[in-house]
Amino acid sequence: MADSYSPTDRMMHRIAFKLRTPQLALADMANSMFADRLPKFDDSPVFITSLPRAGTTVLLEILSESPDLASHTYRDMPFVLCPMLWDKLSSGFRAEAEVRERAHADGMQVSFDSPEAFEEIIWTTFWKGKYSRDSITPWIASDRHEEFEEFFASHMGQIRALRGEAGSPAARYVSKNNANIARLPLLHAMYPNCKIVVPIRRPQDQIASLMRQHERFKSMHVKDKFSLTYMSGIGHFEFGAGFKPINFGGWLDTIDIAEADNATFWMKYWLAAYTPLVSDENLILFDYEAACRDGLKHIESLATAICVPFSDKLQIAAQRLRPTLARHTFPEGSEEGLHIEIEAVYQLLRTRCIASRPGDGPGSNFTERETS
Repeated sequence: MADSYSPTDRMMHRIAFKLRTPQLALADMANSMFADRLPKFDDSPVFITSLPRAGTTVLLEILSESPDLASHTYRDMPFVLCPMLWDKLSSGFRAEAEVRERAHADGMQVSFDSPEAFEEIIWTTFWKGKYSRDSITPWIASDRHEEFEEFFASHMGQIRALRGEAGSPAARYVSKNNANIARLPLLHAMYPNCKIVVPIRRPQDQIASLMRQHERFKSMHVKDKFSLTYMSGIGHFEFGAGFKPINFGGWLDTIDIAEADNATFWMKYWLAAYTPLVSDENLILFDYEAACRDGLKHIESLATAICVPFSDKLQIAAQRLRPTLARHTFPEGSEEGLHIEIEAVYQLLRTRCIASRPGDGPGSNFTERETS
């Protein structure tokens, strides 16, 4: 929503992005001020993650309809690190929840009350060493950080307190953070009971969408410098002039990031990201393409997998999963060997998806909308 911000809003965001350490202190102060509202520790948060353009946003929108789950919303901007204090201070001048299409131009409608991915601000604040000029280093299970973990736990509590119903905090925290795919072992180590949901999308369509969004945001960042400041400030390095791919297994050591303008780069990125997931038994894999055919069935299975009731609200929200537009092939001239590797990994992942069924393969008669 960066394109909708007034000059005053933009100034506020720039200030907030620069004043992260004071925000941490304010968050600690809020823990004392609102101690009677803060819930007990949540040992089973829900993390939605994947490479971008796999369906993570729509899954967050659906799951956040559950009264048991609480997520960030645009209301938490720009002082995301101290959400309860910012909620208190901003309550007198909140904007109306006007719905508009988000910057991706993918048909997703958002308002200030929409759930969104702001968790990465916390990771970039505490883990600066993982973010180089042009890439992100993955986390491992032993990358424990006591101060970060204490802050993250209290932060999730503040979000649950803000989003609860009838004055009671929500039972659990849910986030969409595409960069969490770079820290799966650490999340498992920090929260052994957490639920990590990874939507799996047909790779030809996902790769085409990744390339299209990268070009879209490169152009946007040239025309509007604040849009780059905004995306970098919230830790969204997936596209555009601030692009920082995740260096899964050192795959970037043999490729130039300048090659991100061609399909081979994104195909190799896809392989580097998803191949390790084949052997990770701790994940809840979600077949996005199959879910677009039968949203009720797949969201019910997902609700069961993450241990939340399949409420009326979730049943209604599941209808957001629907097929509409284009289907893609790998670009002409791209490496055939990569096609074969990608297809093999994709099919292995699909066999482990919840609610998977025969006949949902890539040759089925199906057209898919642009997703997120």
